[in-house]
Amino acid sequence: MLAGDVAPYRIDGPGEAGWFAYDNGTFVLENFAPIPQRWTVRVPEGRELIRIAGREHPKRLGTDADGSVRYEVRLAPSSLVLCKLE
Repeated sequence: MLAGDVAPYRIDGPGEAGWFAYDNGTFVLENFAPIPQRWTVRVPEGRELIRIAGREHPKRLGTDADGSVRYEVRLAPSSLVLCKLE
């Protein structure tokens, strides 16, 4: 798990990842693994995860019982995505 109580979202997935959070609601997720990986990002109800840069777009998976929205982020080896909560 990345983010914890530090950010309004939660990132779950494998290790060998870098998470770089900024105070304007943006973050970078980077895959350091030698194989493709995927993570689930949960954002609060009423918020949306938007890709700013990177090849992969977060894929909306659905809404949980608490109203939070789940997205899947897939990254190739040595790639990253820059996202923002809106």
